Formats: sequence, C-alpha cells, structure tokens
Amino acid sequence: MSEFFGFSRPLISRRLIFGILLFLIISILFSDSRAQSTAKLTLSQFAGNWSGTGWGKRDSSAAQEAARCRMTTRYRKATSKLAFSGKCGATSRTFTLGHLTEYPGTDKITGRWVNPDGFGSVNITGKRRSNQLSFEFRVKDRQSEKKQTFRNRRDFNNLQFSIHTDQMTPTQSAIGTIAFIRKN
Repeated sequence: MSEFFGFSRPLISRRLIFGILLFLIISILFSDSRAQSTAKLTLSQFAGNWSGTGWGKRDSSAAQEAARCRMTTRYRKATSKLAFSGKCGATSRTFTLGHLTEYPGTDKITGRWVNPDGFGSVNITGKRRSNQLSFEFRVKDRQSEKKQTFRNRRDFNNLQFSIHTDQMTPTQSAIGTIAFIRKN
C-alpha cells in the first residue's frame, strides 16, 4: 500500500468519505433549522385556545404579581385579523389583551393593546420578524399626564408563545412576561 503523509490510502479514503458525509448531514440540519427560523410568521398560526402563566406589574416601580391567563384567538382570513377573547388575572385585577391585524405581503402588524387599570387601550403598530412580532407605542400616564413609551414583543414557537412587555421611559424596565401553551 502506498502512503500519503504517513497514512495509508484506504484509511484516507474512509476518513474522507466520513468527513464528507458528516459535512452533508450538518449542512442539511443547519439549512433546515435556518429555513424554519426564517419562515414568516402569520397571525393564523396564533388561532386556537391558550393558557398562560407569568407575571406583570402596574408600572415599573410596582411589585411583580403572578398572572394566569386563558384565551381563545380567532383568525379571520377575509380581514387578516386575529381577535383575542379571554382574560388574564393577577391578585389585584383582570385585564384583556386586544386584537391584531396583519397586512399580507408586508411585515406590518397593527392592533389594539388593552390595559384597563393602566393606560386604558391604545392602537399599536409593529413589525413581524421571523417568529417574532414587536411593537413600540406611546401612551399618556393617567396620574402624571406624561407620555411613556412601551415595547411589546410576542415570540412564537410551534405550540407556545410568549408576550414580553417593557416600559421604555423614563428608564427601561420589564413590566410583564406571560408564556402561553396551546390547549387542545
């Protein structure tokens, strides 16, 4: 047998074949996961029955309160609108979540965010990125009369999604996170 850099040719051939196979398997796995992560999220994927747990607080200086949620979401293809019905409850209150509308062919999402014990309700506009919806909106605080900015992000992953809300002004502070699981 001839040698190539100190290795026999059959050993090099097996290692080369193994290396090529390993490279192909890894390439297929990464291309599949990248294709799944860049697939465009549609509001119709949120349709169904959901239950969630997490926490929320009235404002950035308030204490966290445990929250439990139950909701049904219905998607109407004719209007590209996802309606939320249901409630989230914390020790001191209950609140509803609003609705979202998508614009086919774009990344634009609009909706209504509802917080009856806080700022009331407000129209929101946001963007869709891969498996995430994100919104930033300004509201007037009922007590101080000052405008405040909030950021709301919804991450979707197959049978679950989460809602994260941050108060951005006067300083950035998390004011709630709720994780939802699809119910059958």
